[in-house]
Order: sequence, then structure tokens, then C-alpha cells
Amino acid sequence: LMENAVKSLDNVWYVEPSEFKGKDLIRLYYNICSGPLTNAKEIWIHGGYNKWKDGLSIVKKLTKSVVKGSDWWYTDVVVPEQALVLDWVFADGPPQNAIVYDNNSKQDFHAIVTIPDEQYWVELEQLIYQKLQEERKLREETIHAKAEKTAQMKAETKERTLKRFLLSQKHIVYTEPLDVQAGSTVTVFYNPSNTNLNGKPDVQLDAYMMDFVFFESKDGGIFDNKFGMDYHIPVSGGIVKEPPLHIIHIAVEMAPIAKVGGLGDVVTSLSRAVQDLSHNVDIILPKYDCLNLSNVKDFNFHRSFFWGGTEIKVWHGKVEGLSVYFFWSL
Repeated sequence: LMENAVKSLDNVWYVEPSEFKGKDLIRLYYNICSGPLTNAKEIWIHGGYNKWKDGLSIVKKLTKSVVKGSDWWYTDVVVPEQALVLDWVFADGPPQNAIVYDNNSKQDFHAIVTIPDEQYWVELEQLIYQKLQEERKLREETIHAKAEKTAQMKAETKERTLKRFLLSQKHIVYTEPLDVQAGSTVTVFYNPSNTNLNGKPDVQLDAYMMDFVFFESKDGGIFDNKFGMDYHIPVSGGIVKEPPLHIIHIAVEMAPIAKVGGLGDVVTSLSRAVQDLSHNVDIILPKYDCLNLSNVKDFNFHRSFFWGGTEIKVWHGKVEGLSVYFFWSL
């Protein structure tokens, strides 16, 4: 800022007093015969400060000096408090109306403002630090609010999905209450051909899922086990959590490394959602020559094996936090 600034320019301009600081009232003199404004009827200063930091912020009309002679014109200017350097040009009129300018051969005029003492810089540093802290706090609050909103949306989605699951089999089996809590007693209703059978089994504290089948009598006989799948009612609030599943997605594309259509987005987003539910997720993908490996972290050769007389080579890496195995064969 201060590279081209001076205290005066012989026979062109000067300031009284020659030493000044922010908030001081100074008188700026200009020699009308020193540049292109020799024949101007009016002289104006168009000014700013600190390399025009806030644009045009000083506009004053100059008056012809009686004491210094008719060639010298002057005006009084209050130095902005934040100014280290004053910047200005002279013109034959106010902004929008001026035609002729003296801009010091396109370099503008610059005057040094007295450098503040050390305390000024300490205060300025503190102000900048506070501003950065406020910006950082705002960013962290935004991130925290977004994380809370995401967690709430996940919880609500999980609850709605669970309710839909429970209600979807209500015509066959349901419980009262519908939301089963560990350690509580529930009534299980089973309806084969509109005939209710009910019992009152206790749900243990270490339960996370109730499993059962239905028999036609106490001693056995014909039973309903949902075609070998058995019936299951999820339980919440227990002291033991359901162990995570190990889920493998075998796909032909995956965003953003190999994407042609919407399937690539689904593979990535679905895998991430399942992984967020604490399940173990792996993705198996062909190792295309066109893969964008810049988006694969920790990419390295994993192993090779033979199947049907063909050698299969396997690489492994991480894509957006997901474990991906890449298969390749000749």
C-alpha cells in the first residue's frame, strides 16, 4: 500500500500538516498548472484510502487559494480512521460529471498516513482473530445443526420403516403394544383364518428380536413357520444389540468412479446408508480400464485366485468411505 506513497510532490501537491494520522483534519493543496487541469473552472478531489479499499469515499471541491497564489487550490479532508495511505485523483467536476482528470499518469496520487503505534496492530490483530473465531463458530454451529437434522431424519425414517414392517404383517401376526420394549410383557395375536390365538410371552432384557412359529395344538401337529422363515418381531431398548450384518453389493457400476446411469448413484448411496446403520458393507465391482482411480483411496493389489481354470485378480480400495473389491481376469 505504501510503495508509491509520499508526503508531497514538488510543485504538484502537498498536505498541511505534513505528518497526520487517522481522524485528523488536513488541508490538501494542488497546483492547477502542474497537469491537464490548467484551464479547468472547478477542481474536485475523488479519493479513497488503502488502495481504494472502500472505493470512492472522499469527494470534495477545492477552493482557489488567496495566500498561496491563483495556481494553488485547496480543500479540507478528514482522514479516515482506518487509513494507512490516502488515494485520490483530481478532476474538473464531481463524480459522473467530470470530463478531464489528473490521475498522475494513471498511477493516482498517494499520501502516507502516520503509522499507528504497536497498540494499534495488537488491537487490529485481536479484531481479526475475533472475526475468524466468529466465522469458525458459525461454521461449526451450521455443521452441528446439519448433523443433528440428519440424525433426526435417520431416526424418523427408521421408526417409520419399522412401523410399516410391523403393520405389513398385522393381518397375520401383531403385538399389543405395537412398539415392543425389552423387559416388558406383550400380547401376541395370531390370526389363521380369522381365529385369534393369543399368549403372553415375556420379552427378556437381552432380547433384540422375538422369534416364533405357531402350532395347531400344544403337543405339535401342523405348524406355520412362514414357509421356513419363521415370524420375527423387533424389540427395542434391550441390553444387547442386534449383531451387524455383513452385506455385499455386486454391481456393474458405482458413482463416482464408474457411472453410466442411476444405478451407480443407488449403489453408492444405499451402501452408505446401510453402513451408517452399523452393518459391514463390501462392494464388488469389475476393474474396468476406464475407472477413475483418483477417487479411490488406499488402492492396492489384494490377492488372486483361480476359478474354472481362469485366474481372477482382486484389488481393494475405499470409495467415499466404502470398502470396494475390484475383480479382473483375462
